[in-house]
Amino acid sequence: IGSRGRFEVVYSGSRGYNMESSKTYDVQGSGGFRDGCNPLLGHSTTYCNAGVTNPFKGLAPFIGTSDYTATTVSRNTLLTPFLLFTGLTQYGLNTGRTWYNPLQSLYTIRMSNGINLNMNYTFSKNEARTGYLDPQNDVMQQGLVQYDRPHRFVTSMVMQLPFGRGHRWLNSNNKFISRLVSGWEQTIMFQIQSGQPWALPSNV
Repeated sequence: IGSRGRFEVVYSGSRGYNMESSKTYDVQGSGGFRDGCNPLLGHSTTYCNAGVTNPFKGLAPFIGTSDYTATTVSRNTLLTPFLLFTGLTQYGLNTGRTWYNPLQSLYTIRMSNGINLNMNYTFSKNEARTGYLDPQNDVMQQGLVQYDRPHRFVTSMVMQLPFGRGHRWLNSNNKFISRLVSGWEQTIMFQIQSGQPWALPSNV
């Protein structure tokens, strides 16, 4: 824009593959069994919570647990794939992904009075797929990352101070004074950006 100004628009997206993720295996039954006992889907929990004969009663691996002495166990508990463990999570699955899509615009101008002005605006979206929202059906959690900032505006100005060699004040022929007072600059920066997204509430 003119002989002193420049305007740029740039897209510089990035993708991440095989990102570290984790998956919980200590869940009851299949997705269909779980949904069939979900009151929010119009079903009843009676079938899932009903007691059935405990096949683990008296077995040595269950010594010290309620399953060693209990006569019955709920159908829901019985369908846990690893009943001996209260929590089983596999790490290092590398099934995660990331997406960053920014559109950046930059305007710079060098003025005749020694002032450089820069204005930058970025419109972006930063998403990640990590962990499992529904491990029974292999549905992963995907959404905005905590540091996503869709709008970011930054402007800065660099101004040469008007004294020293070639300037109005203190333009001295004395080499010591000239080197001491020349080349000083002042920088002013202003930035504003969107706030971070809210985290998902728990137990939803």
